[in-house]
Amino acid sequence: MEPIDLYTSTGVKFWRHPEQMHSFLNKKGKTVISTHISPTGRCNLNCEYCSVSKRGPVEEISLGVIKTYISELLTRGLKAVILTGGGEPTLYNQFAEIVDYIREQGLGLGLITNGTAGKNFSNMDWVRISVNYDTINTLLKSTYVFDLGTTIGLSMVYSGKNKQISYIRLNELMDKLGAEYLRVLPNCLPQELDEAHEQIDRWIQDGTTYKGFAERVIHQHKQHRTPPLASCLQSYFRPYLSEYEGGTVFPCDSVVLNNHLSRFDKKYSICPAHKVGDYLDGRILPKFAPFNDCQGCVFYNNNMMLYRFTHGVHEFHKHQDLIKHENFI
Repeated sequence: MEPIDLYTSTGVKFWRHPEQMHSFLNKKGKTVISTHISPTGRCNLNCEYCSVSKRGPVEEISLGVIKTYISELLTRGLKAVILTGGGEPTLYNQFAEIVDYIREQGLGLGLITNGTAGKNFSNMDWVRISVNYDTINTLLKSTYVFDLGTTIGLSMVYSGKNKQISYIRLNELMDKLGAEYLRVLPNCLPQELDEAHEQIDRWIQDGTTYKGFAERVIHQHKQHRTPPLASCLQSYFRPYLSEYEGGTVFPCDSVVLNNHLSRFDKKYSICPAHKVGDYLDGRILPKFAPFNDCQGCVFYNNNMMLYRFTHGVHEFHKHQDLIKHENFI
């Protein structure tokens, strides 16, 4: 199994969940494997490449709404939760309470963080820390709390000032944290993606002279491609709960890339958090069509894989062995 399949959403892990896949095929509504939750829009940074840089006034989701949402998804097959943003999730006032509640339900838990606010990352299956030029010194000086066995990874957008971060500093940070990987991806501007990916390949190649660097780097080749579908099939497996309007379900986090929105737009909202079950049962239909509205989609391959599954094509037989973090799709 390639590292990119373990630590990013390539679609491979879907085949480890036949119950959800067949529920999807038979329209039974028990399709959810994992969900992303953005509890707050508050952030202590102002990154130049932020995908939600045009978000409105800071909003948050109450703990009660989050619990209701998770409780409903537990009846729909939910196995894992990823806390993300939005903003910086560890700034949420009841962050510890969310973590405790998720763990009490027996769910897997991952965290995407900038690593400069909260420092206690215990009780996580994995933590991915975003690295940038303005924070790497803070990350190197900070002391973090991780459980034994927690998978630690880093993520960096290869853009702007981040290109000035030295291989030595990145290696030092990976060694300090015991990071298993550094995911590198370009800023999500479709007109510049091909050149950006070429730059990343050259950057990684130049880094091979630094012992232990290149072999830990994952170059995620994100591309924007519009799925020729009337609905987002992936949304039934990994819905995204945004802080928008106090808790709104979206199909994914890449809707902010459509038409350079840089925010979660009501057009792409599916339903309030407490009605997610109605969506999964087909009683609520989305207000957008990917073939017409999702020019910024980075989950084209996943959606087309699911479409082919509805037409009899599957890969269950190829993935019978346990996959690391397989509940995080």
